[in-house]
Amino acid sequence: MYKKQMSVQKILCILSVIASALVFVYSLGIMTDMYDMLYFLSGRDKTVDTSVFYNMQDTRVFEYEGVSYRTALSVAAGAPASVTPDSFTKSSTVSRVATAKDAEGKPVLILVDKAQANADLTALEGIDPATLAEAAPEEGTAAAAKLTTRSIPGFVHKLELAGIGLILISCLLFVTNTHLRRKYYISNFIATFLVLVANAAVAVWAHMNILVYRGQFLDLDFETIRNWLEKNKYGDLFTESTFWFDIHYAVFGFALVISVLLIVNVIWKCSLMSKERALLASGARGNTEVSA
Repeated sequence: MYKKQMSVQKILCILSVIASALVFVYSLGIMTDMYDMLYFLSGRDKTVDTSVFYNMQDTRVFEYEGVSYRTALSVAAGAPASVTPDSFTKSSTVSRVATAKDAEGKPVLILVDKAQANADLTALEGIDPATLAEAAPEEGTAAAAKLTTRSIPGFVHKLELAGIGLILISCLLFVTNTHLRRKYYISNFIATFLVLVANAAVAVWAHMNILVYRGQFLDLDFETIRNWLEKNKYGDLFTESTFWFDIHYAVFGFALVISVLLIVNVIWKCSLMSKERALLASGARGNTEVSA
């Protein structure tokens, strides 16, 4: 019986690493179709909300007085325009920084270029003048110095790291010889338990996020996107498929099944160890009685 059980435990340990590797591979492919379709469209057609394209990826944000802003309203030469950290810091110099709220109550960061240092910010469209807050003129330079940018890891990046983490945790099964031991020790139980907890935690976290992004993807204006892509000769990139979102059920389901089977294997191992101890104890008593 031990021989059969040990063959099973070796197979399960190998499958655990494979399951973790599948999570990592999945993280690399989850945006494949959507990225191809939205890459050329994002930022070119302002009438289409492509925020899901950015929401899933790493994002650079403005950081000012403890608050993060994905975009800012730039007051420079020409009409005020929305800018990102990358596009703004490469070509502009900030002389004034202000904050306000728009009509929906969302915070707005306002960056004023030196060329427009005396601009009247209360006249800006899209903000509520009553919510405008700005440092005193003599503190403008100091306020501008507080403006920084930073990168926020996106879901895809985090999923990649989670996949790598799961691979490393699964490798603990081999480090502790869980795949070979006839008798399990505390390290083997800990390694098996960690695999279960890690897989379950990542699966739940990923599932909740993927459902959100899947919903955002389905909310896209596919008709407008199709027309734009065909007009610009990218029609072959159009897709409404949710394959990469839906396949996560199989990817994480497989990882969870293997984790549960590892626990079942531990229970099976403990049962065999218990029977073996009882058999040895029975044999020892029998030898004692014969000697007597």
